[in-house]
Amino acid sequence: MKWVWLTALIIGFSESSECSEFSESSEFSEFSEISESSEIPYSLSRTHDSLYYLNEFRLPYPVYRFCTGDVNGDGSPDALVGVVKRTRFHHEMGRRIFIFKQVDGKVRPLWMGSKLGGILQDFRVVEDESPKTNEPHKTHKPHEPHKPYKPHTPCTIRALETTADNRYVVSEYRWEGFGLAFDRFLIKNTDKETAYKYFNL
Repeated sequence: MKWVWLTALIIGFSESSECSEFSESSEFSEFSEISESSEIPYSLSRTHDSLYYLNEFRLPYPVYRFCTGDVNGDGSPDALVGVVKRTRFHHEMGRRIFIFKQVDGKVRPLWMGSKLGGILQDFRVVEDESPKTNEPHKTHKPHEPHKPYKPHTPCTIRALETTADNRYVVSEYRWEGFGLAFDRFLIKNTDKETAYKYFNL
């Protein structure tokens, strides 16, 4: 039997938050993004519509979204992969968010959520640009060049969700303890067009 290997889609991301959207109708070809940083911690490769690899970590699911950002505020970039699958407590096929970190150069799960507040349609990473004012002042030695202190602020996960009665909700989640916790609504009980405007703010 002859095996035909499909062209893989390779995407590399540095520490800045990036997002890529995927759909079954997309035409995939070889692609790479080169970062000025010498460290490109995550790359997503596609074998076929239901098999991806995040670096060496196998994802046997369709992927609809791939983002990076510092989710838990530890100063290291995390990978957020949107997959379509059933879960133990939700037997219907649905969109989920899986979050990964790097441990000793290896991709490891940080959070593999089955559900947020509503029925997930899409998500994106929103970086908080506002500086923290309650951080202690950092000093430097006279012979060292001064570098402004930049505290690590966890990113926000903005979600586009629907309700049981097919209304749209745009909500935001932040890392809390060991998973994503609801933060606020941007808008709720609205139509699709309005929801997308808020989602893309």
